[in-house]
Amino acid sequence: MSTRQLAQIGLGLLGIWALLYAVVEFMQIIALAGANHAPLVLAIVAPIALLLGLSYLLIFHSAKAATAIFPDADDADEPVPPEVVLVLVALVGVLLLVQAAPTAINVLLTLFTVGQSDPTVRGEVIRRLIGSLVPIGVGAYLIVRPGRLIDYVLRPLPEVATETE
Repeated sequence: MSTRQLAQIGLGLLGIWALLYAVVEFMQIIALAGANHAPLVLAIVAPIALLLGLSYLLIFHSAKAATAIFPDADDADEPVPPEVVLVLVALVGVLLLVQAAPTAINVLLTLFTVGQSDPTVRGEVIRRLIGSLVPIGVGAYLIVRPGRLIDYVLRPLPEVATETE
């Protein structure tokens, strides 16, 4: 694995992190939207849209981004051992778990505290719980199956048909 391929995987992981962060923020917006805070919701929508755009570029166009960021890196560079890449992907999974676990535990305890008292508050807490469980699931997947993400990022891209064909 070359330096550029390692950069491509790293950019893809950053894209996944941006996407998960956008999902968590979106779930919080949904909880606020029920409380009629329209100006606050609009102020948060723009950064989430930017995060979604960034995650799209980093996940689906990581090869072009890696080439643009590291133009001097060749495929003939010193190869990076595949075990290092697997460990780095698993460490990103650990990072996601460590960041999301306290929030999920806090929201779960809030859900038990609220109980059946107010259905509106309970619905907001359930939406926040779902939003906090998404990064935990992705983190666990990256820890258990890091090779699947690496295979996806390094997949051969389909050939683009030209107009003369």
